[in-house]
Amino acid sequence: MTRWNRDGRVGSVAGALLLGLLGATTAWTQTDVPHPTARVDTTAVPIGGSVTLTVEIPTPEGWFAEPPRLEGDLGPFRVRNLAETERTSDARRFVARLVAMEAGPGEIPPVEMTVRHGEDEALVVATEGIPVEITSNLPPPDPAATDSAAVPAPAPFKPALEAPRDWRPVIVAAIALILGTALGFLLWRRLRARGPADDVAPAAPRVPARPAWEIALEELDRIAAAGLVERGELRRQYEEVTFAVRRYLEDRYGVPALESTTDELRDRLRRAPVPPEQASRAVNLFAEADLVKFAKATPEATAARDTERRAREFVRATMPAAPAPSTEEAPS
Repeated sequence: MTRWNRDGRVGSVAGALLLGLLGATTAWTQTDVPHPTARVDTTAVPIGGSVTLTVEIPTPEGWFAEPPRLEGDLGPFRVRNLAETERTSDARRFVARLVAMEAGPGEIPPVEMTVRHGEDEALVVATEGIPVEITSNLPPPDPAATDSAAVPAPAPFKPALEAPRDWRPVIVAAIALILGTALGFLLWRRLRARGPADDVAPAAPRVPARPAWEIALEELDRIAAAGLVERGELRRQYEEVTFAVRRYLEDRYGVPALESTTDELRDRLRRAPVPPEQASRAVNLFAEADLVKFAKATPEATAARDTERRAREFVRATMPAAPAPSTEEAPS
């Protein structure tokens, strides 16, 4: 009986030590995952005012972080735009402009981001919430106006006068309704005949501080120097190359490539001033990347390494041609 109790105590101690080791291992793994941080330029804003939200996340070697998905409403704020302002080999920074929509003590909710280490399963991390006070832009009530002694007594009602019914506004409104319905039907018929591809005109290209092709080629040089294929990070190679080409399309042609699927880009590139052959090459590159990113296809290292060359050829084929040197002779 005594020996059984002693073995039981030994087993309990061993189990506790094993659970402690597992807990410590789990804690180490969680702390090893990069987490984003957020800050704002002000914590007090009136309704309709804007707040600049900055989100930063470290990207140690082997880690890749996707941009945060900010659109629509974020708590009591409306997201107006989101842009990446800095990207290095060990960190990424994003800046969003938020507009206050509701008065009262509010909070910018945690911003979620997706991170991945190599070919491991993606993880979702989030920032901490930030309290922000949203003030009303209406003037405070006048205490003197609420004093019952200062409010005059209401005047007595005058008897109502019976006016003859005037049907002319009703007739005019009915005619306007009929004409508006007819014009709306004709416009709907015309738009339907034109088809969805002609309904939306391509947006005007953005004008970055530097030429779009210089930024894209510089980003492709950075990807090539990172040696992602040599480290076995084939999926990240596809992600970073296609991200550089999509941003080049936005800066060069005004095509919303970062927010479009491959099928949507196929239609939008047809309406953009991109040569058809080059547009087809870009779409083929995006389609191959989709198989790797979403269908979990396993590419060959040679094909993954070749994506950087194909992207570079696409950028060089669509960049403006350099002006020819002047052939005028100097006067003798």
